[in-house]
Amino acid sequence: MPLWVKIGFGTFFGLIVLFGIIMAWAFWMIRVPKIEFNKQDPDVAEKLEGWFQQLHHHKIVPFNGTVYVRSKNEILIRKAYGVDGQDRPLTPDSSLRLASLSKQFTAIGVLTLVRDDKVDLDEPISTYLPGCNFSASLNSLLNHRSGIPDVIYQKAPETDLLTLEGVEALMCDGSVKAAPAGDYAYSNTGYLLAARAIERVTGESFETYMQRAVFDPLEMKNSRVWNLVSERPFPGRAGSFRFVRATEKEALNPSNFDGVAGDGGVFSNLDDLENWDRFWSDDRLLPNKLKQRALTPTSGDYAFGWIRDGDWAWHNGSWLGARTYMARNLKTGDLVILLDNSSNVQTDVIGTRLRAFLED
Repeated sequence: MPLWVKIGFGTFFGLIVLFGIIMAWAFWMIRVPKIEFNKQDPDVAEKLEGWFQQLHHHKIVPFNGTVYVRSKNEILIRKAYGVDGQDRPLTPDSSLRLASLSKQFTAIGVLTLVRDDKVDLDEPISTYLPGCNFSASLNSLLNHRSGIPDVIYQKAPETDLLTLEGVEALMCDGSVKAAPAGDYAYSNTGYLLAARAIERVTGESFETYMQRAVFDPLEMKNSRVWNLVSERPFPGRAGSFRFVRATEKEALNPSNFDGVAGDGGVFSNLDDLENWDRFWSDDRLLPNKLKQRALTPTSGDYAFGWIRDGDWAWHNGSWLGARTYMARNLKTGDLVILLDNSSNVQTDVIGTRLRAFLED
């Protein structure tokens, strides 16, 4: 074999080894540390706080947000770490963007109309959005089985502010063809159409209806729908950012897509979400049969804004720096809430580690 070929092969394999070393180092640097203690430890709360301090001071992907962990009836941690997009210190009372955790609220908004006999989950969406010739039902929109393609953010103009009215116009102009309902396909578009149906049926904005019909009755005083067409200001919301480095941040501001809500758009805090957790097992707002419908997948594992995994119901979210995670154990009452506002790529891993910790 010629010398130049040997040198070439040697260089090639050397670069592969170097790449492997770099990837292993990168994986090690961004890894989430294991939880080396258990929930029966007498100082478990102190150790859990120390674990989150480790996450918060991570060199590459710091956890920046609020956390609530409950084991049965015992609160193990309720803390805030870091700042918001305006460099204001976060507190456990800070209202943060929920991103796709908002979907479960949209579903309950629809179910309040079912309760009042104003909509039928199994009627075609065209019943509530006249001129929208999709045969998919509200039920199939809420469990992502409508067959309507998730194309709204591709169809939306790059400069004009997208609103729920605009979603209806873009999706219902005859240019979008739907597949037969039935197969699962996660769809933000479906939840926007569900939110628009609420507006059409009630004659109110989605923001106003959700406040009147859901947040106020449940006394969720720090929760609300907010977007760029909101009817009232929201100076207390915690803005999002992304880390350029662990010590440098870039604020992330709403874009022309942020005139809508339904797939996202809800802001809330730890105490309100703990209250929201209690709502699912008490007698407020909805009869139990409707709550159970919201928690029960038609098939597969997706219900109405909840993913079912055995006794766990959970969901995550990602938008504009928000990385969120909420998991509820329907049998034990264990609860995990993570609201990160810094584009942390490890939020789901943290949530999964906490679930495993609670199960031990």
